[in-house]
Amino acid sequence: MIDEIVLMKIKFSILLICLFFFTCKKDPPILSLTNNNTDDCLNLQSTTIAAYLNWPDIDTTYNVPRFNPSNSNEIVYVQGIISSGKSYLVKRNLITGQETQIISDVWQRPDWSVKDWIVFNHADNQVWKIKSNGDSLTSITTTGGLNAVWSSDGSKIAYAQEVSATIQITDVNGNYLDSLPFFAVYLSRWSCDGNYICATAHDHINAVYQNVSTGQEVQPTNNTNNNTQITWMDWTPDTKFIIWANPTGIYKTNISTKETIKLKKSCNGSYYISISVSPDGNKIIAQRVDQKIENQNLYTKSGLSLINIDGTNEVIIK
Repeated sequence: MIDEIVLMKIKFSILLICLFFFTCKKDPPILSLTNNNTDDCLNLQSTTIAAYLNWPDIDTTYNVPRFNPSNSNEIVYVQGIISSGKSYLVKRNLITGQETQIISDVWQRPDWSVKDWIVFNHADNQVWKIKSNGDSLTSITTTGGLNAVWSSDGSKIAYAQEVSATIQITDVNGNYLDSLPFFAVYLSRWSCDGNYICATAHDHINAVYQNVSTGQEVQPTNNTNNNTQITWMDWTPDTKFIIWANPTGIYKTNISTKETIKLKKSCNGSYYISISVSPDGNKIIAQRVDQKIENQNLYTKSGLSLINIDGTNEVIIK
């Protein structure tokens, strides 16, 4: 079935997060322009896939980008080399292309606070924080935690803890403050107004957000006709919309009216996984996955694209 194939390729692509590489080369801020086209879609229904492989001659992956909440011209992302399995957290200036390696052995998506701390998971599945210049590496958890996110003012951290089946909320040093019902593992972002945390729902095809004060859950999407797994999401700065992605495109949902519109169409030949909205609300940085079939082998590569908030003018930067 096509849904099973799509789910398999999502899982395969997400596994690329643990395979990363850092380069000291200063890249130009723009590498190429691209537009999604239905002609690029793969006919997986009539193709027997013999093997799932990395794109020939590409050993580098670029994954899970996140904007600096204080600067729309800076992002962090996880970069890696497939052959060695090494992973690095990298800071990039989108104007100059300058990149700085922050730390190695990174697992899971990072989140950057307005106070310049970045939370992330090491390979030990514990939550850590570090300054964007690489200083002050500090452990936040000792009993496990996943997908940590910062509050909008940088005073709190929320993360999913599977051991206790709760969402834990701590201060900046990891000291317990509160816990919420376990509404999702894959936390995406704390809203800019400080009231909500959004995540992928338990059915994997809808968005959900939780009120941090009351624990109330709201599902603003109704994807009964789009039975494809949501891969990541983010809030717009005004907390009125959730921007989310799945292999069919990038979408925007109004949390008040629950109206959803498609911003950008994609398909299995080229689609988006992790996304982040710039603090000025003008851009989306997205992890883009491209695939091709040759000799019944499905080849995959992972890069980064900068896209206007309305889904236009995609620029591949990695």
